Order: sequence, then C-alpha cells, then structure tokens
Amino acid sequence: ADTTDVYDITSMTETGFFDTPSGTPVDGQKLIIRMLGSAAARNVSFTGSYTAGGVALPISLTQSKTTHLGFMYNTSNSLNRWMLIAKAEQS
Repeated sequence: ADTTDVYDITSMTETGFFDTPSGTPVDGQKLIIRMLGSAAARNVSFTGSYTAGGVALPISLTQSKTTHLGFMYNTSNSLNRWMLIAKAEQS
C-alpha cells in the first residue's frame, strides 16, 4: 500500500483471494484493483481488511471481461479498512 496504487491482474486463471496489502495506508488513500477474467468466470474473496461502502464486494468475475474496483482507506470511527466505493465492469 505504500508504493502501489493500482494492482493489475491481466488474466485470472484461478480463484482470486485478496489479502491485506502490506504497508501503512493513510486515511483517504486510494487503491484500484483491475482484473481481467479468463475464459471462464472466476470466484474472488477478500480478507476482513476490505469492506463494502455502498458497493458490494464482488464474489466472482465475468468471463473475459475487465472489472475495476476502487477502494479508499477509511479510518473513521477506527474502521481502518479498505472501503469499496466504486465498481465498474466492461460491457
């Protein structure tokens, strides 16, 4: 989280699991995860350091489509999590 703001997965061929990013994020810091599903739909899951924020965390990727997830680190009320604030999937 200290050196990377965009994480790009060019072709997910396995189930995706997103662990807590290393580093020390600050309140309001942004993280974008860009994922391209392979020739089959893929399941994804997240640790407890990620939370929904008006947009539900995805549980799968659409076959051969790019999905962007926009997170913002939120320390309000001691939440201290990456909150998903935007999701866009290729049409």
